[in-house]
Amino acid sequence: MENKNEKVGIILIIVGIVIIFIGEFFIVGSIVYRKFQQEVNECNDYEYEYSEESIVYDYNCSFTRTYRVVNLFKDYISEVPESSYIAIDSYQNHYLELLRLPSSQKEGLEEDKYYEFTFSIKGKTDYELEDMEDMFDYIDEDNRFFNVSLSIAATDKEGMAQINEPICRYHRIYRNNTENTIM
Repeated sequence: MENKNEKVGIILIIVGIVIIFIGEFFIVGSIVYRKFQQEVNECNDYEYEYSEESIVYDYNCSFTRTYRVVNLFKDYISEVPESSYIAIDSYQNHYLELLRLPSSQKEGLEEDKYYEFTFSIKGKTDYELEDMEDMFDYIDEDNRFFNVSLSIAATDKEGMAQINEPICRYHRIYRNNTENTIM
């Protein structure tokens, strides 16, 4: 009987040690898991710290679009002599756009002729350029950090042969100097 009692005692001690080991394993595991969850939550919070105010859009690209000059407004006198206006449209677009451009670029343009407008964008801005109106607002603006330059060349391309590239992309820079390239 004593031998049996010793065996039962040893088995109880081993079972107790195993239970303690398993308990410690779960306690350590839950501590590690909580720490991991805390770090994940901190990372998620950090990502949300990037507000629109903390983003800078860095452009160094160009794109081309073909437009037809509809009206040169020859009799219109601008309040600012350096600026002129022309009305343009593009193939398969059923609306007219009014373009403000430097008066020097209006010279040589003819109504009802097609031209390739190449926009070269360089510099950093707090705003994403989303549409053509944004492009026209920045053309040759006196800004040492950001500039959109425009070159205009006559073309004889018609219909689907005309160039209609999308607005070029930027590098997104966060104010803490990290970078994210948009493709």
